[in-house]
Amino acid sequence: MQTPLFVLIGEYEPDSDAEISILHDRLHSALAGLQPEINMELRGELVIIEQQSTGFRFYVALTRNDDYQTKKNWEQLANDFELPWDKRPVDKARMKKIFAYLKAKGWPKYSPNPDIGIRVLETLQQFRSLKVFSIPSAEGF
Repeated sequence: MQTPLFVLIGEYEPDSDAEISILHDRLHSALAGLQPEINMELRGELVIIEQQSTGFRFYVALTRNDDYQTKKNWEQLANDFELPWDKRPVDKARMKKIFAYLKAKGWPKYSPNPDIGIRVLETLQQFRSLKVFSIPSAEGF
């Protein structure tokens, strides 16, 4: 399990105010001045955040809760990259456990910055009627 990527998926209900361009703008503010420096790109329905120093990437997506094809696509990505995904929502405490687990399992060479993950999570949580999921994630953390 050493693929240098981390996915955060905001799954929203029909009454949600979630919108990818608003998310992108909010992430720009939330991540401003963060070290290590990052590059951020809005590509379709995906925000890609890359740590310049290591190339580690965070992929942030929004999807409707009834978009089953997109869920299957994320599941396929997890399988293809051999990343565990338990399909359970994450909160700040669980996100910290996930990063601790990744560090213990040999991801230090990619140096994923947990602060980026936490700030992205907090930014996603600003939208109403939205649950956040992460790949990787697994039972026990």
